[in-house]
Amino acid sequence: MIRAHRLGRGKELDLLFTRGRRFHSPFFQIAVRTRAASDAGPSRFVFVVPKSVDKRAVVRNRLRRRACEYIRRRITSMPRADIAITVKKGAAGATRADFYAGLQEILARI
Repeated sequence: MIRAHRLGRGKELDLLFTRGRRFHSPFFQIAVRTRAASDAGPSRFVFVVPKSVDKRAVVRNRLRRRACEYIRRRITSMPRADIAITVKKGAAGATRADFYAGLQEILARI
């Protein structure tokens, strides 16, 4: 994902987690904060896969890459907002098809 679509650490990320709307599903938790109309930038994303999902970094990185690739392919259809996607523990054991279906379902609710 290109740098313009990544949300870095700092004040904006804190605002997203404290004031953003939250959506939950069995595999994901999403925090969304819509951006002002005057802010001409693209949608920005951050992907969080905590150690509680799996202690192995290989598994956590695989889940992060799957979510990132899903968003990258659909970036043009995403609303202009800051979005944090947190992967939950159940996603580690899910098949790829179930993972993508769960992500599609929760993003449709935004």
